[in-house]
Amino acid sequence: MYPDIFIAGAPKCGTTTLYDWLAQHPAVFAPDTKEPHHFFNPYGPKMERDRYLALYADARGRRAVDASVWTLFSETAVSDITKTVQSPKFIVCLRSPFTMAPSLHYQKLWTGHETVDDFEAAWHLDYLRRAGSFKGIIGLSGDADPSHMAYQYTCMLGAQVKRLLRHVDRKDVYFCFLEDVSSDAANTFRRLCDFINIDSEVAINFGAANPATGWRSNRLRRMLDILSALKGKMGIHRNTGLLRAFHKANKTNRKYPLPSPALMQEMRTVFREDIALLAQLTGRDLDHWLAF
Repeated sequence: MYPDIFIAGAPKCGTTTLYDWLAQHPAVFAPDTKEPHHFFNPYGPKMERDRYLALYADARGRRAVDASVWTLFSETAVSDITKTVQSPKFIVCLRSPFTMAPSLHYQKLWTGHETVDDFEAAWHLDYLRRAGSFKGIIGLSGDADPSHMAYQYTCMLGAQVKRLLRHVDRKDVYFCFLEDVSSDAANTFRRLCDFINIDSEVAINFGAANPATGWRSNRLRRMLDILSALKGKMGIHRNTGLLRAFHKANKTNRKYPLPSPALMQEMRTVFREDIALLAQLTGRDLDHWLAF
């Protein structure tokens, strides 16, 4: 069976937290693979149909959820889902682009795909990456989509929601703002359950998932990755635990730096119209985002 609930995005907007909440609900089936990327995969080839459906083989009549967060970003995924799945429901997580963009950049540094440590420098690679350049990007296959790391383009959530609503009835979309998840988790979950039509009176651990994690030194992280790859190429399979120990020592929980005032002003210019569009589409006053 296909899943019928899609946490379509956006990345770094609370999707992992909502997935974790739903996974605790007895009426919902959430596979261990949170992001199967069957309808769209920015990292390379999409998951094959048989493998994808096998993830949901144990759903047994429960609502089933797919949380591939690049679905909203994709130009084709939502349309393909509506043609394939009967009566799908879409959950769209949203956040101010002024915090989403640096958070996503920080996440990409963490995964090792981003080599440009300075957010402002990476921000200004937007046009090149949108045009298909892998400048500053490593570790992705040649058929990956580098535009998902074009931080201006990726955070144009108004345009993405507008595209989604061309294919999906508004009643089948639940908009969830990260600020609501943070400030009123219980009511956010209740509204989510009402949208899916499942019981909201269940015990849920509302702890936030996927907190910001980073490296003390990105240079050291890349060096360790190179050493690990060389070890494999040389046929050395004995695991001493030394590389893992260095990785662990290099890991830290910390907050990403916010953009400079000058860059913030540039971001206001870039995002102003898109925020107005998103406010119109969701019926939410978002003026406070521009006053960040």
